[in-house]
Amino acid sequence: MSHATQPRREAKKRDKRERIRAAAAELFRARGYEATTTREIAERAGVATGTLFLYARHKDEALALVFGDDVDEALASCTRSRPARSRFVSGLCRRLSGLYALYARDPELALRFLRRLPSLDDAEKVTHDARNERFIAVIRDEVARAVASGELRSDLDVDLATRTTFAVVRVLIFGWLATGPRITVEAGTRELSRTLRLLVAGMGAG
Repeated sequence: MSHATQPRREAKKRDKRERIRAAAAELFRARGYEATTTREIAERAGVATGTLFLYARHKDEALALVFGDDVDEALASCTRSRPARSRFVSGLCRRLSGLYALYARDPELALRFLRRLPSLDDAEKVTHDARNERFIAVIRDEVARAVASGELRSDLDVDLATRTTFAVVRVLIFGWLATGPRITVEAGTRELSRTLRLLVAGMGAG
């Protein structure tokens, strides 16, 4: 294979993947997840059914294509958007607002996407774990900054605090999405803020 041929092949693969992703997104949003078939996705994308299965073996994988790139982009934005000066709770809520905005666009599809995560196969799990680590890194950055500024205590176990906060955020996102299609970013981040403030303050009597 010539050096010129390889880039063309890769470009064709990317084009097919994007067409499949766009077709799945359009059909899921217009007709609903249950009513959409893989055959319809292939037809809308202009590819053979066999070609579709090279990129998405079933509808759940097609849904992962729809959300995967967007989640990666939202996490990249969370990583870049580091407030210059902010308190722990407000800074973290601000950085995670883009992820909430992404899920709020299609809450029912987002909830289905998230509910499938525990049953991922090994290959998908590698990708998902990498996303989680980027998510965790954003939280760790805010925890470490709050420790350095004196907002959080100096002897805090940063890793434990980060993992605990991550677990809380995940539960909150699931609960927020489960409230139905009329969810708002404001409601989600408001609940996140209230819960994180409780976490920071602690529940002891003094």
